[in-house]
Amino acid sequence: MKIETEYDFGDEVYLTTDPDQDKHIITGFTVRKGQILYGCTFCNRENWHYDFELIRERDMVLKTS
Repeated sequence: MKIETEYDFGDEVYLTTDPDQDKHIITGFTVRKGQILYGCTFCNRENWHYDFELIRERDMVLKTS
């Protein structure tokens, strides 16, 4: 089985819902039928998110709101 992901280990991402727009690092994957969750680490804390919750560039509009 080959699984293609939007992001790879070590990629820097930002959360679309994070008003501070802190940089997270992709540190893991969880694969389930029909979905992939990405482990995102910030300050030694890993949280799990779907690809639609992640962006590659900081959202400056959200950060300054």
